[in-house]
Amino acid sequence: MIRSFSTVVAAALSTHLAIGGEGHSQPFVPEIRHFSPHQKMLADAVRSADVIFSGVTTEIDLSKYEGIGKGTYSGTVTPTTFYKGKLEKDCLSLRWEPSATGIEQGSNHLFFIRSEAGNLKVIKEIFVHKSPSSWARTYGAYDGGTEATLQSIRLLVQPSDPAANYAATLLADLKQPAVHRQATAVRLACETLRPECLDPLLHAITHHVEDFEHAIFGACRLDGRQGTTKALKLLDVLPEAQSLIFDAIASAKSSESIAILVKFGTENPEYRVSSAFAIREIDTSGLPEILRRWREDRKHSALTHTFYRVGWRSDSFSADDLLDKALSGERVFNDR
Repeated sequence: MIRSFSTVVAAALSTHLAIGGEGHSQPFVPEIRHFSPHQKMLADAVRSADVIFSGVTTEIDLSKYEGIGKGTYSGTVTPTTFYKGKLEKDCLSLRWEPSATGIEQGSNHLFFIRSEAGNLKVIKEIFVHKSPSSWARTYGAYDGGTEATLQSIRLLVQPSDPAANYAATLLADLKQPAVHRQATAVRLACETLRPECLDPLLHAITHHVEDFEHAIFGACRLDGRQGTTKALKLLDVLPEAQSLIFDAIASAKSSESIAILVKFGTENPEYRVSSAFAIREIDTSGLPEILRRWREDRKHSALTHTFYRVGWRSDSFSADDLLDKALSGERVFNDR
């Protein structure tokens, strides 16, 4: 899977984290971003397009394409199914930046078209593999499920439509061994963010499929209580992903997450700092009272958290010092 620079940095950091004091984990630090939500590329294209259709190329010209980000494909396309808008022409001449290479005449695509001064501009194209693979190049280099992509487009075009099979389609893709298919299902669920997406996203968290951190974000946006509860259980099997997990919860900014984080920090003193920083990201209003109660029981008082950044030691802080920083809004690192 292709990850953002900040996530790559986070991964590098996680491999150099010190386990401080009595063997307890490093806390979540919002100043080093471990998680950034994906852009809603499909939803943006659906919103911007005047016409969306699937079609088959009858002629194709690859001579103007010189590599990723350099040049375009062009050709004639016969529309087969329209998902938004309508064009009366039986055959269209189009030029587009390809989502995949090595395309031949007779290939299947989804086109998102905007009409500009009478000209048809392709704002997004998705290559659809021929049966029986049923894979579509929906995002970047990902090959995801074609049916999940088509259902998502329909629901983005008509949000009021019923989605009887949508959850089952997403869940089936999440159970596939292909990580690109898993990641595409997570991204589609986060783009449509319908109530039907909650169960598939919770499944993605439980089984920590590819892109599980975005499943945490999406699930928490839909149901902060269930999403946060599932995400925190991952700490038992993915302790090295602690910062990523807490950052994804915090980034969703669900008020429902706070009660779960408070309970978790109360019962697990080694995670109080992580919980406090996450709560600060969501809503600071109740944080003073939360920290007052934690300071009264003193269960975290002996803990020290040592931070390493890309292999070299940065600083050590007591848990109390870090809770003070969470409350004051003070930063832990001063990189900028």
